[in-house]
Amino acid sequence: MSNMNSFAILKLACFVVTDGGIYPPKNQIYFDSVDIKLIEAFTKTVRELGIKKVYINKGHGTFQAYFYSKEVSKTLLRLITPEKILPIAKIIKLSTSQIAEILRILFTTDGGVSLSLSKSKVDAKIRIHRKVTYTSTNSENLKGVQLLLKSLGIRSKIQGNDVEIKGHGNLLRFKKLIGFLKGVKVTNKSKLWGGLTKNQLLNLVIKTYRNTYGE
Repeated sequence: MSNMNSFAILKLACFVVTDGGIYPPKNQIYFDSVDIKLIEAFTKTVRELGIKKVYINKGHGTFQAYFYSKEVSKTLLRLITPEKILPIAKIIKLSTSQIAEILRILFTTDGGVSLSLSKSKVDAKIRIHRKVTYTSTNSENLKGVQLLLKSLGIRSKIQGNDVEIKGHGNLLRFKKLIGFLKGVKVTNKSKLWGGLTKNQLLNLVIKTYRNTYGE
């Protein structure tokens, strides 16, 4: 990756694969989000490459951050290809803390944490359903994320388009090693938890394991 910060490039690749993109004719790299904290995280990563000019536009409730660089554009296109496949072979060689940071980006952008209740038809007990998920329509990315989690000692399952992390021990380890980017909130699509940060909801999920039933 020439003289560029290789770890920053890999982090940038994760932003692009999730909610970003590359426009080759202008060597433009961009990232979209409804959360300004994610835009700030993207911008910080770009500046780790020594690039100072990052532009931010605000649309209808959505922010877009972008910059121009021929070298970064070409490097990213080689890394992730037009199919937006994560460069797992390179990420898996990173240190444990760096892999955790990569996963933190992926789970914050294209993932989340959920907490819901249901009543059992068998014994009428209220059961709690808890999980952390990463979502992708690309099966290679799902398998790659599962592999990265395994390298950190976190068990997960692929269900449809999701990598799911369940169970007290796994969720506790996810919280300890990975977690979510600070300040990023649960989307307003969640009627119950909208407004909380993803880390706050994760903390709540962990606390519900005391004397409860469910997943």
